[in-house]
This record gives sequence, structure tokens and C-alpha cells, in this order.
Amino acid sequence: MENQEAAALLMQDVETNLAALQLAGVAATLALALIGVVLSMRAYAVLAEARSLYWQASKLFTDVSGGGGSRVARAASLNASRGHVRRKIRSNRIRGVM
Repeated sequence: MENQEAAALLMQDVETNLAALQLAGVAATLALALIGVVLSMRAYAVLAEARSLYWQASKLFTDVSGGGGSRVARAASLNASRGHVRRKIRSNRIRGVM
């Protein structure tokens, strides 16, 4: 009988305080949503600053290196590297029938 009485009292307490429990759940949900929004805004701000710093560093590197990296192929360097007309290299190998 004690277990049934305790269960009845517990049910009565839950029914009495149901509105308060629901309000606490809604408040906790809103608090977590607000924290999520604030954290996402801060993350976006950090990413925007990182992007800005990357482009500033890229521009500074481009200015210092003379308009591009040393490994960037340009039309003038490609034409200069071709030099003379390519000649066919003949080998002394003899192709035999096996």
C-alpha cells in the first residue's frame, strides 16, 4: 500500500506542477537556442576576419614577389623556354623482330 500511496502522491505533484515543468523545459530550450545563435555569430565573425587576413597576406605576398609567385608560368617565359625549333632526337637502337 505504501508504494501505491507514493505513486498517487507523485502523480498528484506532477499534475500540480505540470505547468511549471513545461515552462522550465521551454525556458531551457530557448536558452540553448540563444547560446547556439551567439556561438554561430561569433564563429562567422572569426571566419570573416580570417578570410580578410588571408586576402591581405595574399595581396602582400603578391606585391612583394613582383606580381606573382616564381613558379607561375607567364607567356613571355613560356616563349623564351621554347628556344629553337625542336629537333627530332634519333636513337641508335635497332628494332629487331623477336
